[in-house]
Amino acid sequence: MNVTEDREALAAPGLALGDFKSDADVPTELTLSVEASAPGPECRCLGKHSVFFHPIDRLPKKVMSRKVAGQYGLVFAASAQTADVVFASSRDKKVKKDLAKGRAAILLMRTDSTTMGSDHDLLDHPRVIGMFREFAPRRREQYFWPWFKSRIHYFKICNSTRFRTNPICDRPKQFRPKHMVRAGVDKIRVVNLIWWQYFPILEKPIQDFDAAPETILDKPRPIDVFVAVHLRNDDPYSLQRSALRETLADPSLSGLKQVQYFCYEGESELWKATWNRVVHGLNCLKGDQYMSYLRQSKIVVCAWGFGERTGCEHGGWVHGALVVKPQSDWVLSLPDMYRSNATYIAVKADWSDLPTTLRHVLAHYDGYRGMRAYARKTFLRNATHKKFLDHFWRSTCAAIEQTDWGGCNKTRSKKPL
Repeated sequence: MNVTEDREALAAPGLALGDFKSDADVPTELTLSVEASAPGPECRCLGKHSVFFHPIDRLPKKVMSRKVAGQYGLVFAASAQTADVVFASSRDKKVKKDLAKGRAAILLMRTDSTTMGSDHDLLDHPRVIGMFREFAPRRREQYFWPWFKSRIHYFKICNSTRFRTNPICDRPKQFRPKHMVRAGVDKIRVVNLIWWQYFPILEKPIQDFDAAPETILDKPRPIDVFVAVHLRNDDPYSLQRSALRETLADPSLSGLKQVQYFCYEGESELWKATWNRVVHGLNCLKGDQYMSYLRQSKIVVCAWGFGERTGCEHGGWVHGALVVKPQSDWVLSLPDMYRSNATYIAVKADWSDLPTTLRHVLAHYDGYRGMRAYARKTFLRNATHKKFLDHFWRSTCAAIEQTDWGGCNKTRSKKPL
């Protein structure tokens, strides 16, 4: 797995307090490349290959660009039967027929969490040359961390003292300290597939956000802490979110200006009555109101969802708020944003250290300006159509050539599919 980012955006920010890590302090074992993306012939595949896309739900049409693919030495085939490589949804049963007929395949998988897909039965197939997902663990050994309902972060929630005996977590069969991880897990590559998750960031020129960043970072922020979450079902993440309200009611936080929205929209009969008491019915927020609150807030607290990533931190980074989130450093994404003390402040999965963390951050808020600026710049400079598109086809070449960056490594000889 490899992630390419803008070199300028990864320049180390100035230190903010003793607990701020510059790039030099980020662990060296991270699978992260800061080599700037270099589209075009310099990074083309070694040799000429034809590709074909089976219908894939929500895959942006811009991904299927003949022009950009051509820059990497790839052409579009008229059918799967005439293609060297087929792209297919990881759920598409037709891909097995393609493999049987000698085609190579790259599986595209929509994922909620980093571990999803690591037990896919086709990963071991010799002609499956890659699986593209939006998120994955940074290191191979993290696939083997304990799961609950196939998710690392669910286990971390349910393994805490606060939640362990809750009915949602008290399901021994759902805990998997040992679970199936395919040998082909090394074929998984972090590639952005569902661009709508970055709306409206990708729908506006970067200048709309970046023209005067100092006005974003230094404008008055009358709200100390902002929280807006949805409670949907009886999964652990909703349990964690419902407990957030109780945590924020800690007497030590009574002097803070807080804005909270807890919106119940699920189907859990078990928790519906409880959540209705917590949120007093529907307490939801429209998108434009949400963004307005982010611009007014010093801190936004982002809980986990079905997966580790949520749109909460994206909005926080763009609008200059400091993101506080359960520790998620094992998450590899593009852009590579899950680095505690560099792009966000990490807290425990059960919120036990959240009150102390909020008080500390607010007492030294000016010292976190460098972190806010760095996180915002890194996200905006790398969450772009061009970066995502180039990364998709570079990753395709890498999968075909079985190298880190395919044809960018000219010393590698072409390997047969």
